[in-house]
Amino acid sequence: MLAAFNLPLKTGSQWFLLLIKELKKNRFSFLAPLPLFVFFIGFLKIHHQFQFELGVSGTWSFIVVSIIMAMIYGLQCFSDEADHKTLDFILTRPVSPYLIIMIKYWLSFLVLFGWFILFRIFLALNLTKIPLPDGIGIEWLYLALAIVYGMSFLAGLINKGLERFFVITVMTGLIVGVSYYLWKKVFELAAANYYWPDIPPYLENFLAKTLPLYLTILGLATPFVGAIWYLRSRVRLWNFKPAWGLLGFWLGTFLLIMSAQNILAPPLWPDENVISGDWRDQSGIVLAGPVEWRPQFLNKTHQAICRLTLSRPGHKPRVIYKGINLNAPSFSPDGKTIAFSENGRLQLYDIKSQKIRKFGRGELATWSEDGKKIIYAEKIGQNGLSQLFLLNLHNGQKARLSMPPCNMAGLAWDSLRNHLYIFGFDRELECLDLKTKQVRGRSFEKDVQPQLFGIIHSSLKLSRKADLLLIGQVFDQTLRIFALDLRNGKVTLAQEKDDFRLKTNGPILMNDNFTALIYQRLDGSFGYEATYSKVEESHHHYEGASEED
Repeated sequence: MLAAFNLPLKTGSQWFLLLIKELKKNRFSFLAPLPLFVFFIGFLKIHHQFQFELGVSGTWSFIVVSIIMAMIYGLQCFSDEADHKTLDFILTRPVSPYLIIMIKYWLSFLVLFGWFILFRIFLALNLTKIPLPDGIGIEWLYLALAIVYGMSFLAGLINKGLERFFVITVMTGLIVGVSYYLWKKVFELAAANYYWPDIPPYLENFLAKTLPLYLTILGLATPFVGAIWYLRSRVRLWNFKPAWGLLGFWLGTFLLIMSAQNILAPPLWPDENVISGDWRDQSGIVLAGPVEWRPQFLNKTHQAICRLTLSRPGHKPRVIYKGINLNAPSFSPDGKTIAFSENGRLQLYDIKSQKIRKFGRGELATWSEDGKKIIYAEKIGQNGLSQLFLLNLHNGQKARLSMPPCNMAGLAWDSLRNHLYIFGFDRELECLDLKTKQVRGRSFEKDVQPQLFGIIHSSLKLSRKADLLLIGQVFDQTLRIFALDLRNGKVTLAQEKDDFRLKTNGPILMNDNFTALIYQRLDGSFGYEATYSKVEESHHHYEGASEED
C-alpha cells in the first residue's frame, strides 16, 4: 500500500513522532470509555456473570453511543486550528501527506473498534427485536460504524459546519445504502435458488462475513481517498489515480453482482402469496395472488386486492394488473392474451396493448386450439354449481353447453378432438364429447389415487405438444402429477416427488411439452426440475402398436 501511494519507506522516525503526537492530543477521548468499561467489569463480577444481556432499549442505546463515538473519533483528527496549521507546515516539509493521513486515520479507527469489540465481549446485543431490514446483523453494525467514522474523518478537514453535516449524514447514508443494495442483490439471488436452510456453508459464510467485510473495506477506502484528494488541493479527479482505482472497484463490484443476477437467476423469483398460474414457453409465467396474504382470503366471499405478475426467464416479475380476487390465469395458445377471473367475472388481458376485455360471470376458462373461442364455467345459485358456456371471442356470442350443472374445479379443452375435460370436487375426471354430447368418466389407477379436488387445489395443464392432460397436486409433502394420454385415454402417475420443503396446495407450473416443472417451497421460493415419466414409454409403445396395425 505504501508503494502504491509513493510513500517513502525510510520514514520510521516520522511515523513514530506523528504517532506520539496523535496519542498525546487525543489521550482524553481515547481513554474516555475506560471508566464505563471498568464499571461493567465490576458489575459483572459482583453478579457472577460473564456477559450482560441488553434489551431493546439497551441495544438501541449501545448503537447510538457507538455512532456518536465514531463521529467524535473521526472529527477529532483535524478538529482544531492547530491541526490545520501543523498540517500546512508539514506539507511544506519532505513528509508525505499520505503518511499523515494514514497515522491519523488508522490510529483513531483501531482505538474506536478496540473499545467496540471489548464492550461487545461483555454486552449481548438483542438485534432480533429491532426492526431492521432483512439480513441485517452485527456485521452491518461494524460496516455502519466504519463508514460513519470515515466520513467524520473527511468532514474534519472541512471548516464549514454545513459542509461537515452534509459529508457525515448524506455521504454516510449513500455509502451504507449502496453497500446494502449490493449485498441484498446477492442475498435475494441465494434465497431464490435455495431453500434457506439448505444454503451451502461456503455461500452462507460469504453472505454473512466475506461480502460485508469487503464492502466495509470499500466504504473505508472512500473517505480515505477523499481526504487525500482534499489535501492534494482537490486536483481534477481524472488526474487523481486513487479515485479511478476506487471507482473501478465499486463499478466492478456492481457489474459483477448484476451479471451474476442475470446468469444465475432462478426460473421464478420467490412469491409466497401465489395462488395459481400458467407457464407458456414463448410468453413466460403468469401468476395470480393477493398483494398481502391474510387468512380471510381462504374464504371465497372475502374480497382481497390481488395482482397478476408476468415473469420472463432471467427477469424479476412485473405487475401487469391489479384487481379484486384475481384467480385462474391462463395463456392463449399464441401466448398473447391472458384469461383470468376477477371477483367471479371473466376478463381477457392483451399483453401487448395492456388492454382489458370484460365479459360476464365466469370462474374458470379454457382456450380452443386456435385461440378464437373459450369455454368457461359460470356459477349459478348458492350451492357452488356451475354451468358451461362456449364464448366466441370474435363476435362475443355465447352458447350454453348441454351438460347438467355440477361442481367444477378445473377445465381443459382438447378442441382438436372436441373433448372437454371436467374436474369435479371428487376423484372423478369426466370427458364431455362436444359432438355427441356424451359424458364419459376416466378412472385412475387403483394403487394411486389423487386427493379430493375440493380440498387440494389442482394445477391443470393441457400439453398439446406432448398430447397429455396433466393434473398436479402437492399434499402431505408429496408432489404428484397425473397424466391422461389423449391418444389412448389411459391415466397414469407421471411424476412423484417426496420433499418436506414442498408447500401444500402450492401451484405447480408445467411447460408446454412437459419437459420441466416448477413447484413452490415452504418459504415462498420455487424449485425447478426436469421431468421424466412413464408416459413417454407408453407413448412409444402406443405409437409402435399403431404402426404395426
